[in-house]
Amino acid sequence: MRKKKERKGTCAQCGECCKKLRITTVLSHIIENHGSVDEARIYYSFRGMRLTETYPAIDRALLELDIPCNQLSAENTC
Repeated sequence: MRKKKERKGTCAQCGECCKKLRITTVLSHIIENHGSVDEARIYYSFRGMRLTETYPAIDRALLELDIPCNQLSAENTC
């Protein structure tokens, strides 16, 4: 059974976390498919995605797309 994830920290109500879609993926799969992180960055950039962070110790990587939440207002609120 999976452990329930819990959000930590406080919301600054700036809207920054709602301006992009962030996807966590498996770093070793990216390297297996693309040969290196640099090659993966090039591949994803042609598809409008950014490989922004890598976490080798936990085998994770972070991809970002410029897709804002459809509930985000001009004032950066829901």
